[in-house]
Amino acid sequence: MNKEMLVISDTQNSALSISARSRSKLINAEVLYGDNFQSVNQLFDVIIEKNPPTLLFVWRQSLLDLLNSITNEQRALLKEGRTLIVLVPDHLGLDNPGPTQEYELLNYVDHYYVTSKILYQAYDSTPSIQKPSGILHDLPDVDLIRKTRAEITEVKTNQVVWVGNSKWGSKQGYKDHKGYRSIIKQLEIIFKNHKDCFKIKIVDSATKSRPNKEVLREIHESSFLLLTSKSEGTGLPLLESLGLGVTPLSTRVGIAPELLTAHPYLIQEFTPDGIHELLHKDNPRITLSRNEAIELFEQFISTISQELLQFESVSPKGVGDWNRKGFLARKYIRLIYVYRFLKFKISH
Repeated sequence: MNKEMLVISDTQNSALSISARSRSKLINAEVLYGDNFQSVNQLFDVIIEKNPPTLLFVWRQSLLDLLNSITNEQRALLKEGRTLIVLVPDHLGLDNPGPTQEYELLNYVDHYYVTSKILYQAYDSTPSIQKPSGILHDLPDVDLIRKTRAEITEVKTNQVVWVGNSKWGSKQGYKDHKGYRSIIKQLEIIFKNHKDCFKIKIVDSATKSRPNKEVLREIHESSFLLLTSKSEGTGLPLLESLGLGVTPLSTRVGIAPELLTAHPYLIQEFTPDGIHELLHKDNPRITLSRNEAIELFEQFISTISQELLQFESVSPKGVGDWNRKGFLARKYIRLIYVYRFLKFKISH
């Protein structure tokens, strides 16, 4: 039986792929991972062979690579009889003003969705690109979260946890976008300089890629989760921590304002000293009970799961031709695919 939708992601352990797999459980979809392909043309051939009526690129770089590498005839074949959709989980298309391939991509596809209300407002107010078709929130691995929280664990009341990628965006020119050096490492020093203080557990995917199960256990064993990013598309650790009964403290990014509407004191503009003071205040408001956190999680998951039904009826509206990059750029794309493919094979 052919799948109604083919979802294209990056690597199997990424946050994008966790969400893609969760989404595919609710609809008739199959997930492909870019790193499993040795070349762009190999990915193209598989897409054409499977011939899905809808293509959803949750990793939009893979669509950019395709459009910049394949011929005009192949691009026509890619779009013929199917709907191209891109999911936008970040601000990358907005932080580089002026006509860019990011803008061209969002005008070329039939639909693009964003992953939070914050992102929707930002892209909706950008005149150079078509408006988003809607919001499609990222889904965590709900089954694994429920299974993990059922495990008996010793919660370390003096432990906070940070989960993220300390090098996120560095290739695009972002510096310390996740607040790792300016907040988390400084907070670690403050904790060490105070007797009987909190300890911070750092789960940094830039240093070591870990299975989601291990990451969830680290969160489950902590009393607080910190999200210190300058921006997020979603901020999956927020949802994961609530699902595990752990209180999150977050900057005003991603889904934080939507998820924590009734608990605005959990959203802060963080400084290392401010976090230290906040955690030591005799203020029970900054701690959700386990049941309160889990209830927030289950309500939000129930709501966003219904968003997937939006894909049952879509009509093409992408415009224009695609001006692919030059010869050297295409050679570079080919080399990148070979490198990622070999890296994937070695790690598996």
